[in-house]
Amino acid sequence: PALNNTATTTYTFTPTAGQCATTTTLTITVTPNVTPTFTAVAPICSGATLSALPTTSTNGINGTWSPTLDNTATTTYTFTPTAGQCATVTTMTIIVNETPVVSINHGCNGLDYELNASETLNATYQWFNSNGDLIGTSSNVVITDSDTYEIQVTLNGCMTSDFVTISNAFCLIPKGISPNNDGDNDSWDLSNLNVEKAQIFNRYGVEVYSKNNYTDEWDGRTDSGEELPTATYYYVLTFSNGTVKTGWVYLNRVN
Repeated sequence: PALNNTATTTYTFTPTAGQCATTTTLTITVTPNVTPTFTAVAPICSGATLSALPTTSTNGINGTWSPTLDNTATTTYTFTPTAGQCATVTTMTIIVNETPVVSINHGCNGLDYELNASETLNATYQWFNSNGDLIGTSSNVVITDSDTYEIQVTLNGCMTSDFVTISNAFCLIPKGISPNNDGDNDSWDLSNLNVEKAQIFNRYGVEVYSKNNYTDEWDGRTDSGEELPTATYYYVLTFSNGTVKTGWVYLNRVN
């Protein structure tokens, strides 16, 4: 038959007529190519140690790998057998998972003091206090105690953490102001409370002051700038989280 380089074959030689010669045969043995096999490398986290790949396969084929190992990105590596082994080229892909990045913001949200971790899609969150107690499993947590807190964020088996120390976890509404320009309680300071709108009313229910995105602007004057007398006033505060708080504040003009 025709030459076949993929399978062992016996070929017959037939002499040309008139040569007083007999036919004969020749068998050409074709050794099948072996595919090198390797133990798969488990996914790693970006930056983790990546050990050198073996240069001998589990079925005894020697060769080399390319390209150079990269522990920062998922890469497919090619194994090229050393010549003369009747072996084929093979590949292996090593998955490198990104390690999530996290940062912590904190402050009052209304009357709640919140810790907020930067969000990562499909990640899991765990908050711990300094005693190692688990206190939350979402990207934010409400706290009431001064302490050092840790957030652990895990994505595809890769974990990162961050810490924050809170010295004052109270979100209080001042009960009074004394606008006499002495630098102490001259205005109603709500700058840490994320107030979306503040409204001040006198005892007759008449609104005397209103401010959107309030921080610490009210110094005992009306919207038109007139000084209000010493008295108890009543407020309605709308916070950025949608909650509403009512109460009173005392305006003292005594020097």
